[in-house]
Amino acid sequence: MTLKPVLSVAMVAILVAVMVPTQTSGRTMVEQPVAAKPASAANPLEAIAWMKGGTWVAEMKDNDGNVTTRVETRIRGSENAHLIKFTTVFVEHNHPQLQYEGVYLYNPQSKQIEFYYSDSDGDFTRGHAVFSGVTRTLTQDFDIVHANGQAETLRSLVVRDGEDAYNWNVMSNKTGEWKEIFHLRYVRERSES
Repeated sequence: MTLKPVLSVAMVAILVAVMVPTQTSGRTMVEQPVAAKPASAANPLEAIAWMKGGTWVAEMKDNDGNVTTRVETRIRGSENAHLIKFTTVFVEHNHPQLQYEGVYLYNPQSKQIEFYYSDSDGDFTRGHAVFSGVTRTLTQDFDIVHANGQAETLRSLVVRDGEDAYNWNVMSNKTGEWKEIFHLRYVRERSES
């Protein structure tokens, strides 16, 4: 016997037991349903759900303004809604190369949105993210552990600019102060389907 029919029979039995009138002192009463299970807490990943969908595209240019690399990031939710998955592809000379694969998730122990990804060189990145709705900024602090075992600590800011664009920068703190080392502007391309 499969679990689905057993659950269906059990649910019908509960409904019948709750809704069947009972006689008490000559009056007919309907028993009140048992208190429902409290609704689950809001999913903290909803704060960054705006990133899901379409393809986020940025272009890296040389000193003459020519595009050298097109960066394409696809962000999608998981089936259980407790992961946000992403892949980033670099396109150079019409040749795409998968660069990053990773996930965002909510860690109930640390009470933070965390992210993890690896890159095509075998580097591993782990960090945490906080989104401010007031400034529309996602602040991400993270450590990259390179394939040679060396690590560095960085910060990135993802600043929303409307519904389909954001400015992204990466900063280093080698001098005791966060200084920008790289930035790009991403625009979302939505598929026609």
